[in-house]
Parts: sequence; C-alpha cells; structure tokens
Amino acid sequence: MSVILELRNRTSHAATPLIHPTSEHVVLAEVFAVLKNLPFDTALNPWLTACSRGSISPAQDWTFSFWEKQPRPVGVNEGSTEVDLVIASSADIIFVEAKMDAAPSAGTTNDPSRDQLSRNLDIGNRRALKEDKRFSLIYATPDTKEPWEVGHVLNSQQPFPTDRLFWSPWSQAGDVLAASVEAKKLSRSERAFVLDLLSYLAKKRLWHSTLGDDPEFYADKLRAPLRTVGSPFVPYAERGIELDQSWRGVEWDEDELRTLLRGLRWQDKALLKLLADAGGVMRQDKIMAAIPSLRGKTSASLRALKSHVNAACKGHGRAPILSVGSGTGDSRVHEINPQLGPLRQVVIDAAQAFSIPSGFL
Repeated sequence: MSVILELRNRTSHAATPLIHPTSEHVVLAEVFAVLKNLPFDTALNPWLTACSRGSISPAQDWTFSFWEKQPRPVGVNEGSTEVDLVIASSADIIFVEAKMDAAPSAGTTNDPSRDQLSRNLDIGNRRALKEDKRFSLIYATPDTKEPWEVGHVLNSQQPFPTDRLFWSPWSQAGDVLAASVEAKKLSRSERAFVLDLLSYLAKKRLWHSTLGDDPEFYADKLRAPLRTVGSPFVPYAERGIELDQSWRGVEWDEDELRTLLRGLRWQDKALLKLLADAGGVMRQDKIMAAIPSLRGKTSASLRALKSHVNAACKGHGRAPILSVGSGTGDSRVHEINPQLGPLRQVVIDAAQAFSIPSGFL
C-alpha cells in the first residue's frame, strides 16, 4: 500500500480523522512517499547520515512501516503508542517522530513526567534489544534550531539510553534531495518526483531552495516555489507591461560590455558562443538542439534564457545584447543585437573565445 493511500485510509476510518492539510502526517507522507522509492544511496542514506551525524550506518535493505502501533513495555502503566514511521534494516531500527505545529505530548495519563520522546526511546530500545538491532529515534520538526525538548531528554536521567535521539529539521530532507538533483544522481522520472517534493517543501516554507535557477521552473507553475527570488527568469506571458524602455537605446561602453560578458553564467555564455560561432544569427531549432538544457523543452525555455542575458544588460541600464528575434516556430531567427553597432563584433569575438565546460554546450 502506498503512503498516500495509507494516509487516506487512516483519514477516512480513524476514530480521530486527520483534518488539517498541513499536519505532520501529511508532510511525513509526502516526504517518505518519495524517499522510500528512490535508490537509498541517493536520498535516504544521506539523510540518515546527516541527521545522525554519521551515527546511523547506510544500508540497502531498509523497510518502512507507517503509523505502526507498538506494544506497551512490561512494567510500565500506560497504553500502547503509535510511531509515525518505523524504518528498519538487518542492523538498525529507527523510529521517526514527526511534528509540525505542536511539541511532543508532555506526559501520559499515568505518568505526567513521561513525555512522548522518552516513551518512544523506551519502547524503541526494548524492541531493538529483542530484535538484536541498534535503535535510533529521529525527531523531525520545522524548527530552524534544535527544539528545547531534545536537549531536555538527552540530559535527563532515564533507565534506558537517550543518546540515540537525533533531531532533523524538515529542511534537511530538502537539502539532501537538492544535492542529489544537482549531482545528477537521479533518473528522469526520479528527478521529476523529487522536484515535485521540493516544490511542496518550498511552498510550505519548510525548505528554502538551494537549486540553481532553471528555465524549467518558469515553464511549469507547479515548479514556481523553486524559482530564485528576484530572478530575471520570467516567462514572457507572465511579465507585466514594461513602461520604461529607454535602457534599450543606451549605448555600451566597451570596457563595461566586456566586464558584463566575463561575469555571465555558463548557461548564458553557451548561448552567446553558439550564436557567435554561427556569425551572430541562428535558427531556433538549431539552438534548441545544440544546448543540452533546452533539448526536449519548449521555446519558453529559450525565451527565459535570453531574458536572463538581457536582464543583466538592463541592470547596467544598457541596450540588450540579444534581439527579440523574427519569424515563427522552429524557423524563428535569434541573433546578437544588430543595434549594438560596432560593439556587436566585440560581443561576437568575446563569445567565440569562451571556453564552455562540458554539459553546457
């Protein structure tokens, strides 16, 4: 049964339904529905290593059980407890306790001093001893610094070990997944699922995107939370009317133009070099086929890339390096702006000298 379906069943049939769409149960389901189905070395193992500071060993035989009831410890006067997520391997058993808007329960009916984290540590340690495994408890919260209750439990005197309690902010899962995207460790379908999850975490303000800006984030509204704040990557159809067009006619100083060209991103330099090597003019279909990041994309991605270059020009209050283009469809022509006059050749010469790293062109 999938995590999302399990959540739906729980919501439909539980005595106390989950009614808040941003509860810890929903977040847990969204995050681990993806993590459990990715190769463990691309996401789960790095996450476990990060949140335990290397104390939890990587494995390839992890299993998952959501909202599993745990037996009541012998000699303890309390009811059974339900763990949000149990992750187990041949060597380890891990409880994940997820929180969003509330701290762990402060006590049980029969023992006000026995808080939820302590209860999970006790139950988990007893289960791990019985199964001859090592136990860990991960407490996942939206906090940006370690919650006080973690330190309180770690420093408390208990009849069971407390040093296997680890705290993980939800943002840590986002960082691990983003690192896998940037390292190109994922298949195309895996990457799509991960970007969906990262968009969800960013939208819920549980993670601040560390991904490099990508035209893909502007062609798909579902990817909007991944866009760089203040980025010039704005789809043409979504731009407002630009009232002040005066910058488009302001001539460049040659030294300032060369400085701008040196400071452009590799994606921008790749486009300029491609145009320069073609004499400054090129058909759209040829451009889309030559630049890896544009292959299989729509013309909106090319417009976004051109917009990034020209936005840098606007930032200097100078004329755009790239013209709007002419024609339609694949035969549309894009070129280095003829209105630059003699400096157009400066752009072409400088762009031809760019040494573009593999993967950008």
